[in-house]
Amino acid sequence: MNRFLATLPLILLCLACQRGAAPVQRGEDFNFDWRFTLGDEPAFAETGFDDAAWRELHLPHDWSIEGDFSLDNPSTPSGGALPGGIGWYRKHFRVPAMPRASRRRRCAWSLTASS
Repeated sequence: MNRFLATLPLILLCLACQRGAAPVQRGEDFNFDWRFTLGDEPAFAETGFDDAAWRELHLPHDWSIEGDFSLDNPSTPSGGALPGGIGWYRKHFRVPAMPRASRRRRCAWSLTASS
């Protein structure tokens, strides 16, 4: 009985903390509907850049393995003998509007790809 009375305040504290907790929301799979181009232009970084001609794909994606293997490629055989270079990935998405008070609590984004 004494043990129960000693743990009762801890149980009540835990229940009180849960009362105002926000419901858990499921995240979105961010691997779909990306655009890709091989190359590098300063305009690619602009928000309003028109990427409609870029290739549509899903992640994970490794463009270098689509190239030809060659001893003459900059990566050399120790790097897989694949072509090198710079490629750009872009994704268009909307962030749902949130009440101002809840913005501080939901500021962490994870952009990791699952393998």
